Amino acid sequence: GQENDEAMDLCVDANGSTYVTGYSKAVKSDYDVTTLKIGTDGMLEWEVHYDYINAKGDDRGAKIVLDAEGNVYVTGTSDGNPGSKTDMDIVLLKYNPKGILIWNKRYAGKAAGDESVSGLKCLSGNRIVLSGTTFNGTDDDILIQQYNDAGLLQWEKFHNSNIGNDRSSGITVDNGEKITLIGTSF
Repeated sequence: GQENDEAMDLCVDANGSTYVTGYSKAVKSDYDVTTLKIGTDGMLEWEVHYDYINAKGDDRGAKIVLDAEGNVYVTGTSDGNPGSKTDMDIVLLKYNPKGILIWNKRYAGKAAGDESVSGLKCLSGNRIVLSGTTFNGTDDDILIQQYNDAGLLQWEKFHNSNIGNDRSSGITVDNGEKITLIGTSF
């Protein structure tokens, strides 16, 4: 589309192939989540795009991880209502090792407002944990969610200081699968 294309995150599999996610603009379209697999020889093996079909707005990849079976998980933001300036949803996508979309999940929050994502990790059993920020109708809260490998939400937690914006900026998981978030709390 002759616009800026942005790479936001990458990971490497056991064979040395590189996976990149971000966003790119197609001709006569808004930005789409763009995910690439680049082989060890530097050649593009596959390229996939996610464009939310219910709205023609911006969709942007932010984080990418692989599971033990080589499936690719991408999370980012997706415009749920292009007519509004504040309605970015969290999107979570699962691709098989060949780049075929298996499922996608959207999180629109408790109130009309912007959601954002700050972290994505894969746990044993191909469970996925993502962290981000969600608008509660008054201010922002920290969000953490866990999905199973079929894309079903297993649990979610929120942190709300009740006096201002709380925002997640990262996530890590230790060898015992204890999840640690970092961010700011008003």
